[in-house]
Amino acid sequence: MVDDVQQGNRDDQLVLRRRMRRKIDDYVKNVPPHVRAARLARDIRQSRGLPTTLETGGWIEYLMTVSGPEPRQYIASPIDYDFYVERQLSPIADAILSFKSTSLGEITDRQMSLF
Repeated sequence: MVDDVQQGNRDDQLVLRRRMRRKIDDYVKNVPPHVRAARLARDIRQSRGLPTTLETGGWIEYLMTVSGPEPRQYIASPIDYDFYVERQLSPIADAILSFKSTSLGEITDRQMSLF
């Protein structure tokens, strides 16, 4: 699974989907990733002369890229595969692998130990 993710074979399964509970501009202090993606989508749509969406709620689909969260429709940067391995796969795998006294990091680490 880790190899598939890092090789880009599972890109369609990496889409994160969150609901916008407030207006985009109501997020001031703490701006979560889905709101940053929604703001980027709004700015891109405005620059292209398209009507804006998500101003008063709705769902945003986005991917984590090396430049941060970007809306699924307007991805301009490469996908951050390490984010998905570290934040999505590792917690689940480590919970299972703890019974085998190992971790995903130990299995997938490309650096060999000396001892």
